Amino acid sequence: MDPMYYQPSGKLPLKTLPAVLLAAACSIPFGWLYAWLIWHIPLVYINFLITLGFGGIMAVLMMTALDHGHCRNRWFASLAGLGVGIVGGYAQWAAWLGFVLADSGTAPGWLYFLSHPEEVWALAWQVNETGVWSLRNSSEAVSGVWLDIVWGIEAVILLGLPLLGARVQVSKPFSEHAGSWFEKTELSSKYTWVGDSQAFVSQLESTPALLREMLQHATEDASQYALASVYQCPGDAHAYFNLENVEVTQKDGKEKIERRTVIESFRISAALVGKLG
Repeated sequence: MDPMYYQPSGKLPLKTLPAVLLAAACSIPFGWLYAWLIWHIPLVYINFLITLGFGGIMAVLMMTALDHGHCRNRWFASLAGLGVGIVGGYAQWAAWLGFVLADSGTAPGWLYFLSHPEEVWALAWQVNETGVWSLRNSSEAVSGVWLDIVWGIEAVILLGLPLLGARVQVSKPFSEHAGSWFEKTELSSKYTWVGDSQAFVSQLESTPALLREMLQHATEDASQYALASVYQCPGDAHAYFNLENVEVTQKDGKEKIERRTVIESFRISAALVGKLG
């Protein structure tokens, strides 16, 4: 029996591996750049944004690799995401320690540290004991437990974002029939707000052919409405339907838009898509 919602097939094409290895290799120079930036911009709050940027770059590298590799295996994608995060994170550690020691005139170079993980580990503990940089309005260098917390937050970001990117990519619908990814299209119509999401989903699951009748058009000036999108792939007899509630509010003269998913990647007939306008 065909599933009601998209489920990755678990297939892992051979071309996925070289794509992931290339992504890991590309994370190394970005790791050096990240280390250079946080060393030369000693502002913790800006460093946090730079960390998010580096993690985001690794997430994009990961998603691109899995996209080109046509990976539909969640376990491999998750491990690959963590792997790219570890490689990029280690590269930035090697570079950062190189910058730290360069100030004392004893640096052997970041490429040396890149190939000597045992020395990176030992030096990291020394830095943890003494500290290197200080928070604003504080003359004392951050060290010990507080530095552990900072490093822990950094590790969560640098490992978590590429992992998240990998999970997102492999969750996108892929057509086993056509051998390509489905493309997402946003429908232009506004539909009435779904007050009872659970009842809507239950009815759609029992009678998917009535989807068009279940979607009523909302007024253009409505502050609460629903937006739909579909995943389509030429040559595939199926499509996948998404619906989310949108609420627009005004606060202090600014518009705030809140979105909540009603249903995601629900399998429908491709022929039904043309009737949803």
